[in-house]
Amino acid sequence: MSYIIAAAFLGASIGALLWGTAGSIVFMILAAAIMYWARPNETRTDRKPMMSAKQTAPREPLKTTTSDPIATSMIISMPSLTRANTSYSINEIDLSCSCPDFQKSRSYFAADDPRKLCKHVIKFLCENQQQHQFELFKEKLDWCYEKERGFPLFGEQFKSADNEFEIVGFMPSENQWNFNSEGFWIELYYKNTRFAFNPVFQTWTRNRKILTDDVNMEKAILQQILPNYPAWRKYQRQLDRA
Repeated sequence: MSYIIAAAFLGASIGALLWGTAGSIVFMILAAAIMYWARPNETRTDRKPMMSAKQTAPREPLKTTTSDPIATSMIISMPSLTRANTSYSINEIDLSCSCPDFQKSRSYFAADDPRKLCKHVIKFLCENQQQHQFELFKEKLDWCYEKERGFPLFGEQFKSADNEFEIVGFMPSENQWNFNSEGFWIELYYKNTRFAFNPVFQTWTRNRKILTDDVNMEKAILQQILPNYPAWRKYQRQLDRA
């Protein structure tokens, strides 16, 4: 501290000799400032101590956020089943796919609707035994996997239930209905089993019929569900006139 005061007096003397009182004040301030900033490190209170070779700077904790799509999802690559040198990206979390079929025809279906499953996602689910969230449709998914097809894009989904189990049905689009030699098939899923009912001929595939103490599915389809469709009402009027 003493050498700072001495430098101030020296600066004041030089300033007084050159420019009088004003010069004395200016040189005193400049000399004191220069000596203050040039003083040895150990006397400085505003400088941070330098680290020794053995010391390491503390690391800031990593910042993570659950909103980061990379942290909350996992993307895998699935080769195309029909095109060489082509792969698509599947999101294991929401089961979306970058293939044209999913992007154009399936992306708007609800998360629990099997119609959202393209053939690439079905292949991923079956090969990794992750069909549990679509367990009700397992029989159909296995068939789609074997045939390398996506879940059928039925026109409408409807649901019913008995006291214990849900029944999920899929109605084909009306432009796919055939009232002639083939009729058309309504697919139903109950107790992890696929059923199909042809309302034109009122037959079930493989004689497997949904009939419980609480639900007569055949009656429900014919009397409650199909009458909501104009094509079916027209067909019934034709039968009445025949």
